[in-house]
Amino acid sequence: MRPATRRQANHHSARSVATRAQMMSACERMPDSGDAFSESSVQRILEQAGVSRAMFYAYFQSKSDILVRLTDDLR
Repeated sequence: MRPATRRQANHHSARSVATRAQMMSACERMPDSGDAFSESSVQRILEQAGVSRAMFYAYFQSKSDILVRLTDDLR
């Protein structure tokens, strides 16, 4: 197997940041569309963000974890 080059590592890191931001943005938009975060399921977040369940759990432990991270960003 080839070792990862710095360019590949940077691309992966940038893609990870973008994916996480995409999921967090989907949660931020939910109230605008009339969806209460507390009443929404992880599946609804996945649909809004356009990511897989495995991808969600690669970045967040639970639905409440994404809420904690959103509020951390606000602080």
